[in-house]
Amino acid sequence: MDSERWRQVRDLFERALDLDPDARGPFLDEACAGDAGLRDQVEGLIAAEAEAPDTLAIDVPTAMLREALEAAPAESQGDQWAGLRLGAWRLDREIGRGGMGAVYLAQRADGQYLQRAAVKLVRSGWDVESLGRRFRAERQILAQLEHPNIARLLDGGVSEDGKPYLVLEYVNGLDLIAYCDHARLDIRARLELFLTVCEAVEHAHRKLIVHRDLKPSNIMVDTTGQVKLLDFGIAKLLQDGVEDRSETRIFTPEYAAPEQLRGDPVTTSIDVHALGVILFELLTGAHPYPVDTPTPAAYSQAVLTGEPTLPSRAAGDTSRQGRLLARRRRSSPALLSGRLRGDLDAIVLKALRKDPVQRYLSVAALAGDVRAYLSHRPVSARRGRLRYRAGRFLRRNALASALGATVVLLLVGGLLLSLWQAGQTRRQRDMARLEAANAQAVSSFLSGVFEQANPEVTDGSEPGVRDLLDRAVERIDAQPGMQPDVRGRLLATMGHAYQGLGEHPRATELLKRALRDAEAAGDPALQVTVHRRLGDSSLYAGKYERALDHARAQLRILEAAGITDPELLTTARLKVGTSLNHLGRHEDAAQVLLPLFDEVRSQHGPASAQMAEMLPALAAAMARLGRAAEVVPLTRVAYEAVQASPELPLLTSSLLLNAHGLALGRAGLSEEAEPIEREYLAQVTRLYGEDDTRTSVAMNNVAQSLSRLGRVEEAVAMMEQVVAIRRRNLAPDHERLAAALVNQGVILRKAGKPDDALAALEEAFTIFEGKGQGTSRPAVQALMVKAQIHEDQGRWPEALDLIGRVRPFVDAEPSYYPGAEAATPLLVQARLQYRLQQLPPDCDPLPRTVALADLPAHQAQEARILAAVCAQQHGRDGEAETLLAGLTEAPLAPGVSALARELLPALSPR
Repeated sequence: MDSERWRQVRDLFERALDLDPDARGPFLDEACAGDAGLRDQVEGLIAAEAEAPDTLAIDVPTAMLREALEAAPAESQGDQWAGLRLGAWRLDREIGRGGMGAVYLAQRADGQYLQRAAVKLVRSGWDVESLGRRFRAERQILAQLEHPNIARLLDGGVSEDGKPYLVLEYVNGLDLIAYCDHARLDIRARLELFLTVCEAVEHAHRKLIVHRDLKPSNIMVDTTGQVKLLDFGIAKLLQDGVEDRSETRIFTPEYAAPEQLRGDPVTTSIDVHALGVILFELLTGAHPYPVDTPTPAAYSQAVLTGEPTLPSRAAGDTSRQGRLLARRRRSSPALLSGRLRGDLDAIVLKALRKDPVQRYLSVAALAGDVRAYLSHRPVSARRGRLRYRAGRFLRRNALASALGATVVLLLVGGLLLSLWQAGQTRRQRDMARLEAANAQAVSSFLSGVFEQANPEVTDGSEPGVRDLLDRAVERIDAQPGMQPDVRGRLLATMGHAYQGLGEHPRATELLKRALRDAEAAGDPALQVTVHRRLGDSSLYAGKYERALDHARAQLRILEAAGITDPELLTTARLKVGTSLNHLGRHEDAAQVLLPLFDEVRSQHGPASAQMAEMLPALAAAMARLGRAAEVVPLTRVAYEAVQASPELPLLTSSLLLNAHGLALGRAGLSEEAEPIEREYLAQVTRLYGEDDTRTSVAMNNVAQSLSRLGRVEEAVAMMEQVVAIRRRNLAPDHERLAAALVNQGVILRKAGKPDDALAALEEAFTIFEGKGQGTSRPAVQALMVKAQIHEDQGRWPEALDLIGRVRPFVDAEPSYYPGAEAATPLLVQARLQYRLQQLPPDCDPLPRTVALADLPAHQAQEARILAAVCAQQHGRDGEAETLLAGLTEAPLAPGVSALARELLPALSPR
């Protein structure tokens, strides 16, 4: 091949690689202009690139590349070595190619036993003598490696025509990246698999063996999920003391270290760098050095002179390809970027540093940082930052830290309030003595609680969260002389911690005791705190009247004590409004909450923590009244204030984003809501991490928007993450897990996966019933969706039975089931009654459905059609004619059921 032809082939090859696979054929049709030979040569290079991404270093002579190009088509035609006998092995078919040679699937052919293997032999066009030496070295190297994650050497020799060959363990599976993407492994699972790779490489390093060509195609994962490290063909024994530069120059530039490209002496650090590139790809799906044209020379230049991209930045790509890569990691670009930001960014960048001395000194050190990240411990790549290390400690010891912090805050709050009271009723000196005694009591209590987590006390065992709390309560009970205000604060803290575990009965018990102590101590601030938490437990338990009582008690106590703190008053009124919402008294709730908007804005500003707490409750009340659109301008004010306040605390910013996203969604503006909810999700992920139940709330909101937008598969994937997070972090019977399962069931039904939906709904309802909440609204929703699925499947009697269990709640709480929400179960019931020939003479529930206000067009039309059918069946033709007036003059709205559409043409007044 002359140089001009080679340039033409290379140019077309590189341009074709830049295109999507589907676009390459039309491109080559036009570019090759009928030159079949040119097209064959370009497609041969593309195939080699796809099947064997091994690439020669940049200084391989161009003549050798031309020879390989010319030889490749001949070698690829018909597997020319298939059937060849090499020792005890017979070659079946070619399964791969690399810089060293071709790899064949082989069978044991000597009749001793059945076994498959991978046989590697030199392909033509290369220096056979040099590659022969390399094969012999590989045989010697692999013979020293005994590790379950390194492919074993089975045999080796020389063919009759002088070709060296190796017989290796055959791994039936996918390469590392393909396996992870195919299985859609999340970040944690990918990191755990990466640690297995590190263990295999570390084993080789202990044998003083460097791989020198680590890349995903040399790391296979078999069908059982076991990792196998392949191809030590260019590895070199460090102790041989001889550095033949000609043997160090075959590697893959995309994964090569800078010193490797320069031809410097080989050390284990080049494997560390390659693992850094692999880790980057595992996490993001991209290469740390993006290049315009993916050629060996371009990658080499980028590795030598460029700086790697931050993984979190690469993961934030919101293009179609970026969203696809994130979905393969069970995530979204915003969520994935937030997960990688910080520790994982630091780990990858340290592994990729240009100077080997500044990289991890060993693969074990790299793996150690990954393990530290997975267990929420500080990683060495960010060593020395006090704030960071403290944050890792708090994340790792979340319960104990929250417990201590809450007690300290309560103590400080009690001290301030007590000082205020002392100014009126006691002398400062007496107050100081009392507070010193209280502080000593709290300090002693904390020391005793945390001592229970000391391995020397527990004989090395680690107490569970519930055990630690139980022991803390025992210590409180074991100190009968404790002052009521101190005991009340500690009991309130314990009750709050049990609430976090979803143990609301136990929380309520402790909080009631705390309330008695607070009343005995005459401590109004503590009484308000306990009533607020008792109200929260009542809301969780669905005891909304009791929650309202606790909210109103806060206002009475504050008024009686003369406490005019705007924040305490606002919070108490907010709890009143929230409780009224849950009781279905939305008009009353709106009357409480609407004035709060102006008050909070004037007192605290539109971008404030108080506004962040108030707006979601207001949006919920107005949505129930069919006035969701009225809230959007209010939440938009707060959203715009957030955009103009970059210094705003992340928690406040995220809550305001959430309020605006929810308001937009409830107003039917899902297109506008979805990006805001994703922004909220990204901020929550930064606050709490990806694997936190608070993050799962934001993910749930995104899933709902995606579902409303018709992007159901994305919604399904997001809800899978929500449920998985709650399973990992909550008890198996936690209400929040059940609520997520209900939402998952709704979306799975929409995605056409009824069996999966039913399984989720059954589990949810079982949890609610076990908690005594079988009549709560989410439990009723689970029954409703189950009925719809049974209707879809033609299981009409079962569906009608379920609707019969739903109807009492719709009838009893009309204010909570306005318009479309009431119409849905009523129309399902009517359709089932028609199919089972059970429509009653009064046509219940259709007259009520027709009379509902603010129905969407498709529900209003369907209700009239079904009501007309019922009226005709019972001889009321005039009523049917009135119901049908105008229905035949215009097309039916989308969403009218197939049954109603079938019935309409046959309807005519008799």
